[in-house]
Amino acid sequence: AGANLQGQFNLSGGTLILGNKSAMGTGLLFISGTPTLQTSTDLDGANAVATTVTVDTNFTASGSRNLTLSGNFTLANSRTITSSLDAGKIFEISGNLFLSSSSGSGRILTLAGSGDTLFSGNIANFNGGAGTAGSVTITNTGTTRFAGTNTYTGTTRVDAGVLLLASAGALPGGIGSAGGTSYLNLQGGILGLGT
Repeated sequence: AGANLQGQFNLSGGTLILGNKSAMGTGLLFISGTPTLQTSTDLDGANAVATTVTVDTNFTASGSRNLTLSGNFTLANSRTITSSLDAGKIFEISGNLFLSSSSGSGRILTLAGSGDTLFSGNIANFNGGAGTAGSVTITNTGTTRFAGTNTYTGTTRVDAGVLLLASAGALPGGIGSAGGTSYLNLQGGILGLGT
C-alpha cells in the first residue's frame, strides 16, 4: 500500500524493495550510505515513483523489474549511480536531473553497472539558474539513452557501452572536441543516434 509519509525519507544503507509507487510517501528521498534500490513489481509509466530525490552517496538500482523515478533528482556531491537491472529491464530517471545542489559547485555524475538506463528528463547543471559546469561520465556497459533537452555545460565522457542520443537536444552544444556549451569525449563504447 502507499505511505502517508510527508517528510524526508532517509535511505542510508542496505536494500530497499519497493512494492508500490507511493511506498515512500510524498516527501523527499535522501540517499546516503551506499544503498541498493529494487522493486517487487514494475514501477514505470503510470506507476512511476514520483518522489523527489537527493543523492549524497553512491547507490545501486538492481533487480528484475522496471524502475522509473519521475520526481526531480539532484546530486549533493559528485556521485556514481550503478544501474544493474536484469537484461530487458530499464532504470529510468524521467524527472529533471540536476548535477549539483549548489550553483557554485560543478559536479560529475558517473553511470556505472551493466543495465540499460534512460534519462528522459532534462539534465542541467543546477536547479535555479545556469550554475557551474557539471559533467556526465558513462562507464556502464549497457545502453544509456539521453532523451531530454539537456543543458549542462561540462563534458559527456563515454568509456563503455552504448550512448544513444534520442532527441535533438540530447547532447548540449552538439558533437565536437571543443566549443559549444558542452562536448563529447568518446573514450570507448559506441555512440548512436535515434530512439
